[in-house]
Amino acid sequence: MKIIYSLLFVITFYSAAFSQALPNQSFDNWTNAGSYDDPDNWSTLNAATSGFGAITAQKATGNDVHTGAAAIKLVTLFVLIQNANGIATTGTINVGNQTIDGGIPYTLRPDSLTGWYKCDPQGADYGFVDFSLLNAAGTDTVGFAHFQTPNAAINTYTYFSVPVVYYNANTPALSRCVMSSSAGFTSVLNSVLIVDDVDLVFNPDGIREPVFGNANVLYKATSGKLIVNSSKRASLSVIDMSGKMVFNNMVNEGTSEFTLTDLTEGIYAFILTDDAASNISSGKFIIQ
Repeated sequence: MKIIYSLLFVITFYSAAFSQALPNQSFDNWTNAGSYDDPDNWSTLNAATSGFGAITAQKATGNDVHTGAAAIKLVTLFVLIQNANGIATTGTINVGNQTIDGGIPYTLRPDSLTGWYKCDPQGADYGFVDFSLLNAAGTDTVGFAHFQTPNAAINTYTYFSVPVVYYNANTPALSRCVMSSSAGFTSVLNSVLIVDDVDLVFNPDGIREPVFGNANVLYKATSGKLIVNSSKRASLSVIDMSGKMVFNNMVNEGTSEFTLTDLTEGIYAFILTDDAASNISSGKFIIQ
């Protein structure tokens, strides 16, 4: 899977121990690099942006810490002629083709991705945390989790939990986490995402973290419409088999309809996240 972001890139290569998909998950450990600190075992843009006086991944302390000694604060800043997202990833940032590739060797199948966050998106912007489970080549997505912040300031730490949506029964070989202060192609100056205590949840009975029920999603091939019946207002994301988000919109309480005639045949996952970004529902539908 290739995830493309509109920002200034620098290569920061990282290799990790076999079994830990989310290293330094409390963001307590940082290494000083002169004019900036970098979170241990995570790649950031600091090496590239710091020369222009912009630290896009910052060590958060004080009231911006959920637990432990520190958290990570990602900020979208202006660098040269464009806005640079605050990015942190366990993968490899590639300058040439502006993608994040690679990851950490990992063979487990967690149920959910969780964590704590604050945010202050600007304009129509939003931040996100993505977690991917991939094959050894990194070209096929086994499972994918996507958390998207509300388009509103959240000033107190708020819990998030999103399911890992699995596309097949394969055993993954790599894991990759990507966090950003801004949406990929719509980054807005001074958008902020603060994250602490990210974790993976394994529920042997298959029950995920808090879910709101009574959500029904139906795709009608005759009209090319996706019909969503939800018990509350929510954000709807549609994700294709490569793990790419191909549609995002708000769903109101009751019935909402969306035309998806531009999507190709295949299996898609949907994720519904309520306004508090604390309750979710997910599933799959087929376009054929």
